[in-house]
Amino acid sequence: KSEDAKTDENKELLTQADTRSEQTIQPVQVTKSGKRKRYRRRRLSKRYRKTINKKRLVTRKVHYDNMDTAQYRKIGFPKSQDLTLPTAKGIVYNDSNFNNEYEKPVKPNTRDNDLKIASGNNDDDSKLNESDLSKGDALKTTLVTENEKIAVKGDGNRLAEGKREGELDATDKSFPVPKLDDDALEEGSIFGPNAIDKLIKVAKKLGGRERFSEAVVKLNEAKSYNDPEPTDNQIQEIDELLKEYGSSLIDRQIEVAEKTGDGGKPKEAKDLLAKLKNQTAPSPSDEQNQKIDVLIEKYTKAFDKWQDDQNKKLADEFFRKGLIELKDGNNDEAIRLFDEALKHYPDHVLAHSYKGTAYHRNKQDEEAMLASDEALKRQEDEPNAHFTKGEIFYGKYKDREAEQEFVQVIEKDKKNAYAFFKLGVLKLLGGRNKEGLILFEKALAVDPNGLNDKYQRNAHYNKGVANERLRKFEDAERNYRKAIDLDGKYTKAYIQLGEVYYKRKDYDRSAQTLTEGLDSSPNSYELTFLLGKTYDTMADKNRAPEQYDSALLYYKKAHELNPKSFEALYNTGNVYLKKKENNEAINYFKQAAEIDADDYALNADFGAAYLGLKEYDKSIEYYEKARDNDPERIDAYIGLAGVYFARSKKADGSRDEESMQKVVENLEKVNEINPKIFEVNKTLGTAYFALKQYEKAREALEKAVALKPKNIVAHRNLATIYFASKNFEKAAEHFKKAVERKDNDPILYQRLG
Repeated sequence: KSEDAKTDENKELLTQADTRSEQTIQPVQVTKSGKRKRYRRRRLSKRYRKTINKKRLVTRKVHYDNMDTAQYRKIGFPKSQDLTLPTAKGIVYNDSNFNNEYEKPVKPNTRDNDLKIASGNNDDDSKLNESDLSKGDALKTTLVTENEKIAVKGDGNRLAEGKREGELDATDKSFPVPKLDDDALEEGSIFGPNAIDKLIKVAKKLGGRERFSEAVVKLNEAKSYNDPEPTDNQIQEIDELLKEYGSSLIDRQIEVAEKTGDGGKPKEAKDLLAKLKNQTAPSPSDEQNQKIDVLIEKYTKAFDKWQDDQNKKLADEFFRKGLIELKDGNNDEAIRLFDEALKHYPDHVLAHSYKGTAYHRNKQDEEAMLASDEALKRQEDEPNAHFTKGEIFYGKYKDREAEQEFVQVIEKDKKNAYAFFKLGVLKLLGGRNKEGLILFEKALAVDPNGLNDKYQRNAHYNKGVANERLRKFEDAERNYRKAIDLDGKYTKAYIQLGEVYYKRKDYDRSAQTLTEGLDSSPNSYELTFLLGKTYDTMADKNRAPEQYDSALLYYKKAHELNPKSFEALYNTGNVYLKKKENNEAINYFKQAAEIDADDYALNADFGAAYLGLKEYDKSIEYYEKARDNDPERIDAYIGLAGVYFARSKKADGSRDEESMQKVVENLEKVNEINPKIFEVNKTLGTAYFALKQYEKAREALEKAVALKPKNIVAHRNLATIYFASKNFEKAAEHFKKAVERKDNDPILYQRLG
């Protein structure tokens, strides 16, 4: 291209740069002549950037405080220019010192010392005198305070008046100085003879904008100014402003504290208020102090409540973990966790309460009682604590105290099935079967899922016990069957159901039920022993001696299951006694005596066994031992009468009078205890007859006949006594009654004839 074409192209590019502002130039495609084009582009790009940078001087804010010479050069000043940063005492240059628009920059003169501005090193720098104006033609700008003139030395001596602060004369060709506003005084340090007034002015500005803390700082700075020191009027004005702005500042700080406290940070608010109350400059007024005290009290309570809530949350967490451990049977771990809960929140009622429960399950009843009492101190009607105390009293056989505790539980929690159950047990133990039955029904009804399977089973079982005691055997049978349905291995239900059938004299069903129970619990001593007892009774009632063998089988098995069982040994011996196998009976009685030698029935049966062996002295010894152990029981007296009666028989058939007298003494003692025993009166009549005491014999036999009018022996013996006393009419009457009962006895006919 020709040089003219190149010049035209450059002009066109410069024109585009002016119009496109900062539009980015796209790279040129590479061609054979690409190198040359790129080189031109680079050269043009530099020109473009230089042009744009010159335009930016109009609008860009420059941070003159930190700008060094290199930065000045960067925006287009000659390298040889050595600039002194424009500063003046009392003015700080920063972003806030500049307006949005500036004068169009003009390239400064390159001569040294063309631009000189006061350095601020002495107090007179802010004022210009005539000598300052005469120093060269290049003095361009001097900054002064508001309402003062701005002296500008240009071409010739000329004083421009009425210029605003920071404004240049139109003929000035120097570097532009930015216009300043009042915001420039709000930051940085202020110096000079008018610094105090300026600080007061800045403080007022800040106060008007509700920037009270900054205003107070400026006022304190003005008050402490020492070169020059503030005048009395200035001090008075400063104090008034300090009081005004200090009060406003404190109000603002109180508002901040309130917002902080109401925003969920009571501790921070309380600390702010406490710091504010102790503040001395500015110090709160009495009214403000009163408000601060109220707020401190408010946020102290709020913080205490917040802290309590936090502690309670931690305590609740430990408590929940403790409940899980308690449910799993880890009582020691549960106690530890409950203690942790109480460390964080000592008034945690449930932690105290269930800690007592854990101690009770650990069989530490003293600690359990203390923990329960601690819970009740904090909440009188806490049901679990009352329940724990009730169980402790129940275990100590303090039924009345236990009943009171369970009543307290029910008053607070009317759906506490376990409390109804426990109270029902206490009623049964006290013999109040109807009340107990009602309570067990409530325990099952108040909450169908309230009782676990074990307690439901036990509730039905206890209902059966209550109905059995009330002689409602059919209801009892249903209750026991329900308990067995809930737990097929519930031995006690099989035992009680067998007992129900036994009491109803349904021995076959009793034996069947007990056998079913043994199928599920083959090692149950109770079932085995009761089954032996059932067969024993069946043999007695059915007069079936072969069933004694079944009874012996189960009695002996019961003894194997429980070698220390007195009942198994005694009943085994008793069956042998019934079978008249007296030596075997005595053998088992001796084993039983090793367990309980003073048992009444054992000694009485010892006497019967020795009587069967006709060892009368040993028989009398054991009967008398039985009588001495329990004088109110008649078996020993009857046994002694039997021994003496057997011993009284002589070889010639007569009776020994001394022995018969012993018979009479023992039988009379029986009559004193129970006069309505037929055999006693019949035998007593015979003894009196042998002693020839016919009147007493007649009285005894008449009692016997009255007790059993159809007994042939009683009528025959009474007829014999009437015959001996020559009362033939009465004798004939009783012989006839004997004949009517047994008409094929020739002796009766003979005596009647």
